[in-house]
Amino acid sequence: MSQKEQRLRAAQLAATAAGLDALLIPPSADLQYLTGYDAHALERLTLLVLPADGEPTLIVPAWSAPRPRPPTPTACGSSTTSTAPTPTSS
Repeated sequence: MSQKEQRLRAAQLAATAAGLDALLIPPSADLQYLTGYDAHALERLTLLVLPADGEPTLIVPAWSAPRPRPPTPTACGSSTTSTAPTPTSS
């Protein structure tokens, strides 16, 4: 489990312990700590929805959504493509 996954899971456990169904995390140091995404507060919605149980959802404007990275060569000559998580556009 990656450090980001551990942080998200710890936040989910804290939400459960507090009796919350979910955490709503806007652009902030908390969002960057949990996801590594350095979002800025704008007039359009950017929000991490972190349910106490289940997968998180990052809501961002379509124009600021993370883009897939170009293919990266591998040692055996083939290539792999790394993509960023698919956010929900608002």
